Amino acid sequence: MSTRKRVSQSPSPLNVQASGQIPDRNWNFLSLPADGHSLVAYNLASDRTALLALRLALGGRFLRWNISDETPCNWSGVICQANRVVQLRLPGMALSGELPVAIGNLIELRSLSLQFNAFSGSIPDEIESG
Repeated sequence: MSTRKRVSQSPSPLNVQASGQIPDRNWNFLSLPADGHSLVAYNLASDRTALLALRLALGGRFLRWNISDETPCNWSGVICQANRVVQLRLPGMALSGELPVAIGNLIELRSLSLQFNAFSGSIPDEIESG
């Protein structure tokens, strides 16, 4: 059995009209198994993609990550909880370059430790301070 979860809608937030009718919308749905495992895999896959973009942008030869591993949770300096990247600790790794915008896709990231590296540019706006 699969469940359907709303992924996005367009063009604006849903408003229920006074008649109780839901306005006509163009909904996008993602079919998932009832246990939700596909959603977990997708979220972890998006975290992995963001980390690979970071590795590419920062001279990844210093990051000894086994990129053939499907989960970034086994990579050095990457800490996960509930199958999401929540901490990234890469101090003193001789990394250089600009932080990529893709790092903002680590939506569960709560702690970012990158001191003692040689970054240039500014911190991307996509990294929320929340």
